[in-house]
Amino acid sequence: MVKNQIDTSVLENKQRRIFTIGETVLDILFKNDRAVRSVSGGSMLNVAVSLARLGCNTHLISEISDDLCGNIILRFLKDNNIQTDYISISNDGKTAISIAMLDENNDAHYDFYRELPDQRLNISLPDFCESDIVAFGSFFAISEQVREPLLRILLAAKKAGSLLFYDPNIRKNHCPISASSQKMIAENMALADVVRGSNEDFLNIFGFNDLDKVYESISLKENRPLFMTCGNAGVRFKNKDLLLHFPSKNIQPVSTIGAGDTFNAGILFGLLQNHIFRDDLSHLTPQQISSIIEQAVDMSSEVCMSEDNYIKKK
Repeated sequence: MVKNQIDTSVLENKQRRIFTIGETVLDILFKNDRAVRSVSGGSMLNVAVSLARLGCNTHLISEISDDLCGNIILRFLKDNNIQTDYISISNDGKTAISIAMLDENNDAHYDFYRELPDQRLNISLPDFCESDIVAFGSFFAISEQVREPLLRILLAAKKAGSLLFYDPNIRKNHCPISASSQKMIAENMALADVVRGSNEDFLNIFGFNDLDKVYESISLKENRPLFMTCGNAGVRFKNKDLLLHFPSKNIQPVSTIGAGDTFNAGILFGLLQNHIFRDDLSHLTPQQISSIIEQAVDMSSEVCMSEDNYIKKK
């Protein structure tokens, strides 16, 4: 179980909002070639659900269609107290569906089915401010069709002083990565104040996952933090001053589908708990980093022990 609960000062500060930006899909899970359940999904939707269940002021920026799957997802978001004001709902296209096939180790392998609308991410800009956190990533963040409106949102948040968090989440089925995708990944990393990726992500992006080389390739300025998750080998952290390693938990997972997304939620929750804003990132203490990563590992481990992609409701 998650050992830390959100403190009252975070709950009282309703100006501290978290916006997550990404695709929305209905995940259909298969085990032994049989459909076992369906869940509302998408990397940044999963992040939003865990944060909202911890009491955070959470907004999802995404897109769906006005169809059966879209309505299922909207009801789920509202049931979990996630603000949906910045979700583009279209009358053309279809809400995306993913097929997640769990193997003998309960690791997921995906196929996606999309019928996208003509106009993408058609929303008004949020009134971002310096207390906001904006998280984005996955395939959605390197989609040429959505690039223009996504950049408009990210640049507005950057200009307002919001803290930007990026997880590339580049799976093997995205490889080889095109030159245009590589360019967008580089732009995303340049915009981000915090980058979190797995060792597999960075291997797929750069062809290597040595932490020092990855940090140099990302070219994070002003001592920005980099978190690298390495599966059973734990979590590594680097900025210009510190290089730290934290172990993973020894568990027998039920499903790893939501593990990375929940780890991201744990980092974001840790930033809130430690009252960290963008200007604070250049002088994080080892104690703050330890608190953030322990929270993220706890949350991720909890989700691996269930069939859900997010922590349980409290």
